[in-house]
Amino acid sequence: MIFVEEPITWKQIAVPPSIVRECADFTHQDPYSKDNLSRLILLDCYWFKMGYYNDEGLINVNPIPVIPYYK
Repeated sequence: MIFVEEPITWKQIAVPPSIVRECADFTHQDPYSKDNLSRLILLDCYWFKMGYYNDEGLINVNPIPVIPYYK
């Protein structure tokens, strides 16, 4: 099982095995490699396949709401 940090809360989540296989085939990278470049390439693929990117290719990170402070 492959675990990665999700980009919104940075909690560890499990990557579904079908996505691990699909990304390994697409990127030609070994998902169990300790090489940082391979891990970064696969992380990007996992996030994309798991729906963390919007239509413009940017990560869907909602901004923190700002609460106005009035005296």
